[in-house]
Amino acid sequence: MDEFNETLEGLEEKIEEYEKQLALVRDEIKKYEKPEEENEQIKNLKKLEADMIEVINLTRDLIKYKKQNELENDENKELERSGEVAPDIHEHIKESNKFIGRTCSLNYENKMVYGLIENVVIHNNIEQLLIHIFETNDRIMIPPNYVQLNEVLNESALKENNQFQALYKKDG
Repeated sequence: MDEFNETLEGLEEKIEEYEKQLALVRDEIKKYEKPEEENEQIKNLKKLEADMIEVINLTRDLIKYKKQNELENDENKELERSGEVAPDIHEHIKESNKFIGRTCSLNYENKMVYGLIENVVIHNNIEQLLIHIFETNDRIMIPPNYVQLNEVLNESALKENNQFQALYKKDG
């Protein structure tokens, strides 16, 4: 796994490249998808799309892990210099709760849909997200690595000539 030895900048560049490739796959799906039929090529493209989303999410997790690891190493070195005892590393807060209230996209019933993460549930040591699907009003449980979080729009991104896509619940 060469990605584990990569720099944070290199990993972030890979995510950008993966997202570009994902957009191309989604364009191909839209181009060839017909509502009445489901051919083998579309199935393969949808599988590729799901795999790419998983790779993007795993790479993001690796970036978070590396950043957290660097932060902990810096804190531990500082504590060693000052003579204090290092805090228990095994104590950490689940970052999953930060997902609650975020919009996401996922493959549901062989279709890309949008939803809202309502809760994070851990059952038998398996983490699952409770997602409200906008289009169908269904609520489903799904592992986090099958979900792609939508970007959060912040004020600094609102610059002239930037384009954004609005997501309405009724559009799904």
